[in-house]
Amino acid sequence: MEKVWEFEAGGNIGPRMVADDMVFIGCEDKRLYALDVTSGQLKWKSELGTKVLAFGIVRVNNTVYAFCENGVLFAIDTQTGKIRWQFVPSILSPFVVANETAFIVSRIKKEVGLCAVDTRTGSERWRFTTKEAVFCPAVHDDTVFFATGDKRIYALDVNNGETRWESISKHQDFSRPAIAKGRVLITGDNTLYALDASTGAMIWEVKDAGPIAGTDGPTIVGDHILLPNNLALVDLETGAEKTRLAPGTSQSIDRVEEGIVYTGCTGGTVCARDLTTGELKWYAIVETKPPGYYGWDKSEEFVFAAAPYSQMSFGFTTSRVTKRWYFPEEVGGAIPWVAGEMVVMFPPTLASNKRKVRGYTSSKDPAQQALLEIRDKISDSPEHAAPVALAAFRKGFLTDTGQFAWPEYCCLCLDPAEKRVNLKETIDKFRLLVDGVPYCANCYSNTMKGLRKKEKPGVKIISTNPPVFVFRNERYWAMFMEANRAR
Repeated sequence: MEKVWEFEAGGNIGPRMVADDMVFIGCEDKRLYALDVTSGQLKWKSELGTKVLAFGIVRVNNTVYAFCENGVLFAIDTQTGKIRWQFVPSILSPFVVANETAFIVSRIKKEVGLCAVDTRTGSERWRFTTKEAVFCPAVHDDTVFFATGDKRIYALDVNNGETRWESISKHQDFSRPAIAKGRVLITGDNTLYALDASTGAMIWEVKDAGPIAGTDGPTIVGDHILLPNNLALVDLETGAEKTRLAPGTSQSIDRVEEGIVYTGCTGGTVCARDLTTGELKWYAIVETKPPGYYGWDKSEEFVFAAAPYSQMSFGFTTSRVTKRWYFPEEVGGAIPWVAGEMVVMFPPTLASNKRKVRGYTSSKDPAQQALLEIRDKISDSPEHAAPVALAAFRKGFLTDTGQFAWPEYCCLCLDPAEKRVNLKETIDKFRLLVDGVPYCANCYSNTMKGLRKKEKPGVKIISTNPPVFVFRNERYWAMFMEANRAR
């Protein structure tokens, strides 16, 4: 990746957003900055007089909204930076804009509620008060839906705030609602509810659906809902479970695109699965240090990821050969944002200087470069298929068996394979057994014989469930990935 631009703000960078052709930055200097995403040129900066909150930048059409510490919501022209209006609702959580109205969760003195604000003028249209906290709302047609901490779910008329229906639940912690095919889908704690959008009547419920963040709603995929637990697909009409894409797991659902679901798995891993078959297309371990938090974004062909605690940022392809390359150390651990052909890198979590934001683009196609490097080796490489088995000693049975294809070259020097080594490793009571790792006679002797081994092994197991290997020779690694791409 080639750095195209760098911008230094007047204070440490906090909330940020990349939308279309612009980069918006809230800083500790109490300003909101707007940059051109391609050149990094400053388009404007707006004096707010207070810091923007962590979740506080939202762009809708030609307006960017900024939530601030003193409870003020600013509406700012995206082209000029001019403040159009400001409203003081003492904001508690993110809001939704629809039908030229901002629906804001607010607190005035001891009064909690949902406030509707005209986005053209900043004037209050109506206010609905409740006894407890209001969770993130969702708007569908002329109705706004939301839940409250006193175990209620509401549907209000967006024009005047009148209650259309009220439903009582058993829970106090809710997700944002999602609306589809006459159903209001919402999770209370770990239970998924489907309510009639017209009446609020309960249609069905699914227990142990898995955790869904308050600002997220259930993931709707066609005629089904995709749940975090087991990645189960549930029929939207009946609530019946159709299939489990990843039984025995609980995964955070990041996005669904073109028949692929991208999820966050345990151990700082991002996974891509086929929505129809459940086949694991690829996975990448991003962050190995606890607590395993990581961030990522993707373009059409590449994934850009960050490991904040390991202080690394890198990219890899998701088709043909999974080629990984690293960003410079200055942005190691920075969370990437993809915007067209640009990758915007904000300050890493552990950075000493948090004032700089940088823009990168590809100087050459890493995928094509990787293919050119190994094309000759792949074209005439025979393959040796060897078994692999994963034994779960906690339960005392084999959980998975299959085969890996090892190209018939030494995994260290790429000379013709003459010897084979079987690997085994036990981590957290899961033992992985892998046969057939190839070496030439010389590398085999240097790595496997004698008390003083001259070489470290060419392949090492670092995770057993899921299986993860480390390769010392990158070209052999690329050959291995290509040979097993269809497996």
